[in-house]
Amino acid sequence: MISNRKNDRLYTDANRSKRPDLCAMRRKEAQERQSAYNKLTAKAKLDRLDAMFGAGKGASRERARLAKALEKAAVESVKAPSKEKKDDKKGTSKERKAKNK
Repeated sequence: MISNRKNDRLYTDANRSKRPDLCAMRRKEAQERQSAYNKLTAKAKLDRLDAMFGAGKGASRERARLAKALEKAAVESVKAPSKEKKDDKKGTSKERKAKNK
């Protein structure tokens, strides 16, 4: 679970120094955020950007990358389903003889 409280990152001693494991804690939080982000679809990521910056504003490179991914997904979904591959092998001699009869 991601900690939103900065108090979790500080010791309770008198000088309130930083925790020695703060780097590991930040790394773990970053990995959790990244895994949550990776689970989103391209459309959900665009919606998230719109909520953060406004419709069509900010993160132009990320928007371009996501638009390209959406376009690629749309093209792939339009493609005809692939037919089952035929067995190009001639088969064993018994199979050929049975087929020719």
